Amino acid sequence: MLLLAKANILSGAESDAIRQLEQLNAGSVPASVRGEACIARARLLVSKKTYPQAETRLLGCVANYENVEAESLAALARVYAATEKEEKRVRTLMRLLEKYPAAENGDERYLLIARWHLNKGDYAAAEKYYAALDRWFPQSPLRAEGGFWQAKIALAAGDARAATAHYKRVQAEHPYSYFSHRAGTRLSGQLGLADESDTTPELTYGDLTPADCDILRAANGFRRLRVFERAAAEYAAAEARFPNDAAAGIARLRLDEKKHHLSVKAVELRAMADPAFYHRVMADPELNSLLYPRLYEDRINAAAATAGLDPAWIFSIIRQESRFQRDAVSTSNAIGLMQIIPSTGGWIAEKLGVSKFRSDDLFDVDVNLRFGAWYFKYLLGKFEGSPELAVAAYNGGPGNVSRWLPRLGSDDIDLFIERIPREETREYVKKVMHNHHVYSTRALPRAAD
Repeated sequence: MLLLAKANILSGAESDAIRQLEQLNAGSVPASVRGEACIARARLLVSKKTYPQAETRLLGCVANYENVEAESLAALARVYAATEKEEKRVRTLMRLLEKYPAAENGDERYLLIARWHLNKGDYAAAEKYYAALDRWFPQSPLRAEGGFWQAKIALAAGDARAATAHYKRVQAEHPYSYFSHRAGTRLSGQLGLADESDTTPELTYGDLTPADCDILRAANGFRRLRVFERAAAEYAAAEARFPNDAAAGIARLRLDEKKHHLSVKAVELRAMADPAFYHRVMADPELNSLLYPRLYEDRINAAAATAGLDPAWIFSIIRQESRFQRDAVSTSNAIGLMQIIPSTGGWIAEKLGVSKFRSDDLFDVDVNLRFGAWYFKYLLGKFEGSPELAVAAYNGGPGNVSRWLPRLGSDDIDLFIERIPREETREYVKKVMHNHHVYSTRALPRAAD
């Protein structure tokens, strides 16, 4: 009957499914089956956003059925997230990880719990969960953030040696990370040590040399012939043995297709996974231009000059906002390279004295760049030259940032960023700041529009 109930859920016959699940819960079937029925019924309640009933049901699943305990705790945490009960969410995740320390997505949960304690000022508890993230998920890229904060916590406790070790580990293991260059800034600024975040380690010939095999040669050949579907299939077939070269090939393929966002993503995922490949990318001008494009360079430089702005900020925002897709439109109707919302575009047009502004004007590259550059310069002025606050305002809105500041404080800008209540804005700031670090410190080749 459980299988029939699940089939009815998939087919949309929910009333029949509910009846069957309730029969299972009340029947003389094995406890494991009742547990599966319990969590299935709870999922239906969550899908309908009937959160109080879902919470009650999930608590019952946790209390009575060990076979679905981990799944039920995870679902319960999602219910608390949806209902903005953050402390209950965190406590539930702590309970989950205490019993199931290596549970799926545990690295994200350890980081969430650690950040919650950090923002409460309980640094000892935060350190505990950062250390657990290290222990149970040694391959997770989220360890970059954990290591950075372990260093700051150690430094606050007067342990400069431990702080230095954590910062250097972040730089060595997570070079493609916002926290790598922040670690370098802290090493040089607070500890008087060399910032090695931009130092490429000594690479071997093998590190720098592309793989050579029949399948990659075939893929490259099909790409040059513009037989893109076949080329993509060949790169996919090469991925297991040659993941880095396959990623580079896919990136070139997507660039040929003018799918700039997918081109960047292909290299980015491998750079995050393999520090050696990231260093190869940064040492190779052609690969570098795939990860950090400089499309529309002359037009960006012109817009920056007009606004009195460092062009690296425009490149950095575009890389995060649209990945250089000039026709990009977001779910919130933000338009173009710098993803400007039409209402904001109208306000900027008024400030610039542009008459007869229409939303579609934002698809024009030069208009979009002019408006976006002016707006970011305006935000820098509004927030007294703080790039972190200006970047947060570009994504989250200047009104929100102005409201956050009295509550969150900005004396420690790292802590301010971690305390930003909107996850999208919090991560956006880190990514744009990392982009700016690279665009402003690493010489990159010019790329064609």
